[in-house]
Parts: sequence; C-alpha cells; structure tokens
Amino acid sequence: MDDGESPEGRPASDGAEGRACEEHRDLEEMTNLGGSVGAEKTQPRPSSVPPAEAVAEKLPGRWGPLELIEKVGEGAFGETFRARDSRLDRDVALKLLKPEASSQQAVAGRVIREGALLARLSHPNVVAVYGAERREGRVGLWMEFVHGRTLSDLLDEQGPFGEQEAAQIGLALCRALAAVHRAGIVHRDIKAGNVMREEGGRIVLMDFGAGLDMQRERERARWVTGTPLYMAPEVVRGEGATRRSDLYSLGVLLYHLVTANYPVTARTMRELREGHEGGDIRHVRDARRAREGAVRGGSASARTARAAKTDFTAWRRERIAEWSRPRYRLDKEFVALTLLVDQGEEAAAGRWSARPERYRDLRELLAAVDDPAVVLLGPPGSGKSTLLRRFEMDAAEAALAAKDLRDTVTFFVQLNNYRPQAPGGPLPEPETWLAERWRARFPALLPLPALLAEGRVVLLLDALNEMPAATAVGLREAVLQWKGFLDRLTTEHPGNRVIFSCRTLDYSAPLSTSRLRVPQVVIEPMTDDQVEQFLVKHRSEEGGEIWSQLRGTPQLEVMRSPYFLMLLVEQAEAAGGVPEGRTGLFTGFVRQALRREVERDNPLFAPDGLLTERDVRRIAQWRWKTPWELPERGALIPKIADLAFGMQDRAADGGASQVRVGFDEALDLLGQGLGEDIVRAGVALSVLDEDAAGDEVLFFHQLIQEYFAGRRLAAAPEPQRVRTGWRVEEAYPLLVEVLASLPPSETLPALPTTGWEETALLAGPMSSDPDAFVRGLMPVNLALAGRCAGQPEVRERLSKGLLDDLRRALVERSRDRAADLRARIAAGLALGPLGDPRFERRKGPYGDYLMPPLAEIPAGRYPIGEDEPFEYLGQMIRSHMPRHEVEIAAFRIGRFPVTNAEWAPFLEAGGYEEERWWDTPASRQWQSGEGTAEGMHANVRYWLARFKKDPGQVERVWERGQWTEAMYERWKKRLAMTEGEFEAHLRELYPGGKIREPALWRDEAFNNPAQPVVGVCWFEARAYCLWLSGQTGGVFRLATEVEWEAAARGREGRLFAYGDAFDPLRGNTAETRIKRTTPVGVLPDGDTPEGVSDLTGNVEEWTGSLFGPGLEFDTAPVAYPYKAEDGREDPSAGAEIRRVLRGGG
Repeated sequence: MDDGESPEGRPASDGAEGRACEEHRDLEEMTNLGGSVGAEKTQPRPSSVPPAEAVAEKLPGRWGPLELIEKVGEGAFGETFRARDSRLDRDVALKLLKPEASSQQAVAGRVIREGALLARLSHPNVVAVYGAERREGRVGLWMEFVHGRTLSDLLDEQGPFGEQEAAQIGLALCRALAAVHRAGIVHRDIKAGNVMREEGGRIVLMDFGAGLDMQRERERARWVTGTPLYMAPEVVRGEGATRRSDLYSLGVLLYHLVTANYPVTARTMRELREGHEGGDIRHVRDARRAREGAVRGGSASARTARAAKTDFTAWRRERIAEWSRPRYRLDKEFVALTLLVDQGEEAAAGRWSARPERYRDLRELLAAVDDPAVVLLGPPGSGKSTLLRRFEMDAAEAALAAKDLRDTVTFFVQLNNYRPQAPGGPLPEPETWLAERWRARFPALLPLPALLAEGRVVLLLDALNEMPAATAVGLREAVLQWKGFLDRLTTEHPGNRVIFSCRTLDYSAPLSTSRLRVPQVVIEPMTDDQVEQFLVKHRSEEGGEIWSQLRGTPQLEVMRSPYFLMLLVEQAEAAGGVPEGRTGLFTGFVRQALRREVERDNPLFAPDGLLTERDVRRIAQWRWKTPWELPERGALIPKIADLAFGMQDRAADGGASQVRVGFDEALDLLGQGLGEDIVRAGVALSVLDEDAAGDEVLFFHQLIQEYFAGRRLAAAPEPQRVRTGWRVEEAYPLLVEVLASLPPSETLPALPTTGWEETALLAGPMSSDPDAFVRGLMPVNLALAGRCAGQPEVRERLSKGLLDDLRRALVERSRDRAADLRARIAAGLALGPLGDPRFERRKGPYGDYLMPPLAEIPAGRYPIGEDEPFEYLGQMIRSHMPRHEVEIAAFRIGRFPVTNAEWAPFLEAGGYEEERWWDTPASRQWQSGEGTAEGMHANVRYWLARFKKDPGQVERVWERGQWTEAMYERWKKRLAMTEGEFEAHLRELYPGGKIREPALWRDEAFNNPAQPVVGVCWFEARAYCLWLSGQTGGVFRLATEVEWEAAARGREGRLFAYGDAFDPLRGNTAETRIKRTTPVGVLPDGDTPEGVSDLTGNVEEWTGSLFGPGLEFDTAPVAYPYKAEDGREDPSAGAEIRRVLRGGG
C-alpha cells in the first residue's frame, strides 16, 4: 500500500488513485503498524477453544477430500479453517483463497507454486505444508494443524520473555529460517503472531501467506508485504525482501519478546522510514529499563499472579506428602542399580556394557552421568515406579532446603495412558500430551513448555512398555514417538532430563540411537544377604525365622525385591510361615487388607453389604481351606476379579501392561448398583487406585491386576487366550530374516506373546483342577503349560500321568526341526524345572544323582589338528598344527554338556566340601581356597605385559568391537597404574578365597536346570567326574582333547560338528545372537551323526589334557603330534599348568 501499490500487490494507476491510496495509508496507519500488510491475519487455534463466530456461521462443508469443521481466522484474501482429512484420519489447517482472489491467475498461481515448494520442506520448527491446489473454483493450501498459542498471545498474557527462553526460541527460528531459505523461499512476515509455541513446547514458524519464491524475487521486488514495525530498513524503503531482511525481522521479534516494544517506533509509514533513516533506534537495554519502570507502576494483582505461577513451594510440599505415604516407602540400602552403556549396534562384543559401579538411588546415578535421558529397567515388582516417585520426593526436599524456587521441577507421569484421543486415531505428539497432563494437574503453575524452555525439568515417565498398543508393531511405533521427542527436547531445550521406566530392554532399546545414546539402568535382584537383612530389619523378632523358611526355596526367587518382601513381612505373622509362590503372597496381602478394614469398622466392609455375614466371620476367624481362598460369597472379591478380567479383555495387548479405564467404563464392567462402592472398597484395600486428573480407575500394581484376572481365569479357564504360533512358518518375520537384519550387538527377540501369559501363570495355582488347567494349555501354548506346571505350588498337585505327558511333549518340541528355534528354546527352559526324562534320576551312596544319556564313539583313526595357522590379536596361532591322525579306542561321551540339573545334586551332597573328590595336591589346595584367583591374576598380568609392549593393541581391540566400553576403560586405567596399584587392583577385583558354587550359579540368564553349567574351573569339573564315578560305580572322566575332537569332527575331519558349511541355526554361536546359553539339545541340526549335541557353540568344555606352562598360546608347550604317553594326560599337574578347552562359538 506504499508508493502507489494496491493491497493485493498489483500496481495501481498513477495520479489520483495512487494519491488516495497514500492518504488512506496515513489515515489508517496501516491498520496497525504491528499488523500484517498484504497477508491474512489468520492463525489455527486449538480445537478445544472454538471461536464464537464459528457457531453461527455456516461452513462451506467440504473442499475436495477435506471436511471443514470450524473457521479459525479470516483475512483480506482468504479464510482459515480447521478441517479433517478423512484419507489420513487427521486434522489439518486449510487456507482457502476467497473466490475473488482465486479467480486472479497471478495470485492463485503463486499460492500453488509456493505451496508445492513448501510441501517439499520438512523441518520440526516449520509448519508442515501438505499441498496446494485449485478445487471447486477455490485455491486451497492445507497444512499441519498446530495446537498451541502464538508468541504474541503469550506476550500479552505473561509479559516479556526471559533472556534464556527468548534465546531458545531464537535458536529454533534460526534453524527454521535456514531450512526455509535453503528451499528457495523468503518468509517476508516474521513476527510474534506468526510463531506458535505448540502445547508440547515446540516452536513453529507459521503463515507463509507472504512468502516468495526467491527465483521470482526480481519480478516482484516492489511488492510490499509483511508487518511494518518488523521490516528491515531496505524493505521499508520499498526494496525487495531477501534472506537478510528475514533475519532482520527475526532480530526485531526477539527484541519484542524481551521488551514488549520495537527498536524503531512510529505511527505512520513516513515516521517509520524517517526513524530508520535518522538512526532513531532504541537499544534493547534502554527498552527493557523503560518497560521495568512501567511494570513497577502497573497492576499489583498481575505481579502477584505471575509470582504465584513461579512459586513451586506448595507444589513441592504436596509432592513430599504424596510420596511419603507408607505404600511408597523405599529403603535405599536394599537398592542396587547397574548402568548399561550403549556400545552401538555394530559392537561385536554386545551392544550393552555393564559399568562396575553400583548406585543406591536415581539422584546418585544422575549426578554421576551426563546423559540427558536414561531408562530404568526391572521386572514387575522390582520397584521402578517407587524409585521414580522417591526421586521426585527427594528433589522436592532438596529444593525446599535450598530455598531456591527456580530449582529442578519434576513431573511423574504414567505412560499407560498415552493413547490416541479417539480409537484408531494417531498418537498425540508427546510434547502436547505431556503439556495437557501437566495443565490438568497443575493449572496454577507455569505451563510445562515454559519450564522446558528454561531447561529445568526432569520428566519421570513410568512404564514405557505399558503404553496401550494393539500389536508389537504398534508399541514400537509408540516408543519411536518418544524417541523423536527425546531428539527434539535435547536439541531445542538442553538442560532437561528424562527418566523412563520399562520392564525389559526389548522395549526400550529403540530409544537409543547413534544420534542420542540412552543408557539403561538395571535394578539388580536383592542378594541373599540383602533379603535376610531386610527381613530382620522389618521383623526383628521373626525375621530370622522367616529367612530360615525362605532360604534355598523356589519362593526365594520370587521375593528378591522390596515390594514382594514387604508384602511378605506384612502377612508373615498372620500366615505363620512363607506363602506359596506369588499367588499365595497376593492372597495373603488381600486377606490382611480385608481384616484391617473389617477391624476398622469401615462401613463398606460391614456384613450383608459387599461382604456377607459369613464372609466377615471367615475373615475374623482367619480360617481358610486353601492358600488361595478369599471370601467370595459377597460381591466384592468376585466383582473386582470381573473388573480386572474385563479391563484386560478390552486392552489391546491383553493385559501385558497395566490397564486404565474411565470411571464410567469401570462401573459398566462392574454392573449397575454397587459399582461405585466396589471401587471405593478396592481403593481402601490398596487394590485399586483412581487417577482424579484423568477420571480413570486402575489397579494399584500390574501384578495385582493380573492376580485378580487370574482368579476369574482359574474359575473359568479360556486356554485360547494364550494361543501362539510355534512353527517356523508361523513366525513373522521368519527367523532367518530376523537374523539377517540384526546388527551384531542386538539380541534375538522372543516370539510374540498374547499378553495373557502372566495371568495364566497366576491362575494355575488357584485352579480347582490343575491337571485340567495345564492340559488345556498344552495344545495352544506348550511352553506356557510347562511354566505353569513348573511352579512348585502347581507341580505338587499334578498327577504323574500329566507330568510324564508334559515332559515328553516338551522334549519333543525342543527337538522338533519344524519348530522355530525360539519355540524350542522356550520348551527347553520350561522343561528344566519339571525334570528332563532323558536324564535318569538314581540314588547312589552319596545321595541322588542324574545319569546322563551317553553316545558311543567307535574306535579308529581320527584326524586331529590342521596345517594352517590363524591370526588372533596380532599373533599367528600354530598350537593346533600339524594335522595328523591318532588311533583312538572306543569310548562313550555325554550326549549333552553337563547341565545345572546334574550339578545341583553334587552341590547338595556337599561336593565342594568332601575331600575325596579333590584327590591331587593342587586340587585340594584349590578346594581349601588357596590360589583360586591366581589363574585370573596371571592371565591379566600376561595381557598387561603384552599391551605395554604394544599399547595400540588396546585401541585396535576396542575398535573391532571385541570389548565392552567398561573393559576398554579398565585396560586404559591398568596401563597407567604403578606396579603396586595394579597388584592392589587385582586383589580387589579377584579376591579369591573358598569357592562353593559355579561362578554364574545365581545368574538367571544361566541357571535354568536345562542349561549347561558354566563358570567352573578345571578342578571343579574333575571333582564332579570323580563324584559321579563314586555314585555310579563306573568311571567318568573329562575327555582327552583328541577324544573330544574325534567326537566333534568324526573320521572325515569335519570343520564343524554338523559338516563343513557354517550355519548359525545349527549351533549357539555369536552369529545366532542369543547371547546366553541355550537349554541342551535344542539345535538338533547341529548334532553329530552319533547324536552328540552342542559340540559347536553354546559352551566351551574342559578336557583332561594339558596345554603346558606359561601363558603364551601361539604355540603349545605340550605340542602336536599328540602322544598320550608324554605326560599330557597327567591329572596331578599343578595349577600353573594350563589345560585344553574345546568348543565354544
């Protein structure tokens, strides 16, 4: 509208028409010098706040595929609507040119061309444009519908922004403009009204109505569009807009945000030009000073309201009060957290490396690491949620003690409510979802986006694995939404931190990428000593007795967390002993809660209400027929079970996660009448919980939810709920495809589940007919049937016939070549606690033992060794040379490696204490605890000397991915140690002393009865053979190295036990990506022709043969050709003589 140009940007005629235009311009002062010229004043608004005028005005209805919902803005050229794109099921913002503008080819063509340019632009800080075209006589540009507020609105509401917040906004807009300019577009109208802060905190550059294709800039150099007070001086003079003028406008915007003013002020365009030409520019410091003076004289109520929003004192006291309740208590002395560092997807030694340090709480851990995000891992009941709550309480106490009102702000949120707004709709942006939850819970405080912009928030996001999703793919997509959020948060708002909690690494690993590594923090199971100390601390008189009943029982493995132990101690006195498994533990908890409420005369638990008079009498008398019985004549317990079952039935994942339902939906599941009373009674029992902010009902803990659903399933079994595929062709994607796509660091994922598995396991013990319950599971989920039967409280009630059938079926499945490898592994693991029928249990002079199945190896000449060397860590290894033949007598060898089930009777019989099994001076010395660490000490000394000669070898080993980061750091520290420091380090790391069980005996990854025993030295292996000989009256010994090689390679000298071509599905090797031992015999295609399993992969096995003294391994001191008579089979050799290992992979 300046210098004779019309509002539409078309040249006006000379003379009176131009003069009238200029007079009109001065009269109206460009409408407002802070408003746009030649562009629409439109801005999408949140759908939750529809404009009043939209109610009365009739909408056009549809424009092409878009359904118009409401008008949200209007300008000179067009209108802006919120519309629904039915094709993609999402809301969009649609800018429609008015009919008169659409009919002008120049205008319409420019909008369509520039819409095409913008549609190719993708940047998180630029509104996403989806397309532009002409339909039904009108030109439309449709784009992302942004839920949020403009910076102009925020400035009006809260006053000037702080410097740090404005700087973060400036960084986001600089990134946005860089992307826009690279696309060949000048925005031309950068101002506070055209920038939105999304509800999640994202800064979005909006409204490209004034934008221009820079290639057409010369043609349109004299068009004046934009907002005058933001314009660069050259644009005010009438020159064309450029990238530099956009940057000038951005500078004005930032000035405006921190001062609520402009660097040049004017009432007319003439005054504005003169201000620029005369250098009448006010420095930002002066503008802020003037503003502060005005504020001091302003409204006291506004100042008070603003101060109230920034004062978190009352909020912090509420956090402390809420999380101080007994149900959330936490003893830090019983917490051990281990940090797993992400080594990268290509790390051959494994992606996740455990640091040696242990931490007692999350504040201690976060203080020790710099990562902006971590994931807390642990199974249900391990205390993940309690640790997050405790962190929030501790942070609140620390902030109050420091009297720093701007200290860290925490936000605890449970992710099991992160779902689409409408069924089938898209997931909300995490930023938006978090902001809405914060606003709903704490409306009197500063908005969450403002706090995030200041970099002062720790988000505590509970239960990543419990996000509602219909499929595993859907859950992964939800996890990736949070990964994207992390990327944006760390880039746009550094200083904030995020702690997720999650059940297992399988769910949370996608959060960590090469761009942002996210460490995982494992909650370690409590040790025996910690369990005993916990019991004594919380039950000083009975604690020792409870421990004596618990020690060494299967129930102990269930109790290795503070949550379960607290349930135990609260009911131990009443129960008179240790409950039977998890089901007995939860039943006891509910009984205790019922008695507490009855004794308190809570009217909800009065006779002839939710409980019958007989129910109340049973509770008072404390007499129960079974360990799982509850008073069920009244409606209370059956209805809570119905609620749990119904909630899981409606959940997309079948209850694999904690389920929430709306309060009205809960009443619907409970039935009309007593629904509200049942919810209140459930809350009083600490069984149910209510989320007031979301008006939702949930169970206090996922395990309690599964327990009550299990009560219903026990009464009316539905085996089809756990039906899963197990054949090779039923797994998708196929196993070979999965292995081909997995990077070296990743672990083979398990087969999909239905979500009802844990519920079925809890139902099994409560079934009145456990035989029928387990037999019903067998055809639909054989491995789950085995797991259910393996629970001690179920196994003791099963018939011998059922157990025999189940064991046989599990053996067959574990060896079935038609079954997916993961199904075979699951069958083998389920078989372990039940007992493998291939191992015959016998009674010997020293107690029970298992007789292993044996395979015959015929006599003959067998090829041993090879003629070619191979390279290892820079050395050429020749200890296996030359290839030669050896005459070997017939012998028998175990079909499988020695299992944990076989080793357990040796342990129980006192095998480590009985001297007769330790028959040489060296073995007796080891048994007494002397020199048990010397082998490890000598090995570390050897490698230290090697690395000191060639320090670059440390880097090379690390770069090849053969070490974890912890190993790499440890070796770098060793290289810098003095001799004294190094020896002290060795003694601390490997203290030695008496050893009375295998090294990994208590590690859940390796201690299933069906897995091979691991972590034993040569002396232990030989002692076991002597004990087994004593039990059987026969002779059992370690194979010689040539016997082992003959069994593995056969007379034809195979490269592998199964042939000459390597196959990762024939042996548990690094390439199979299982990263732990498998149950014996589950890879039948890897068996030798004689039927010996696991000679390629799974474990390394001791032989009876000597390798020789010293630590060099490139050549063997006891060299080939093999001669048995040269002393290499002497069992009395000392500990300084190394023995030969075979196998591995």
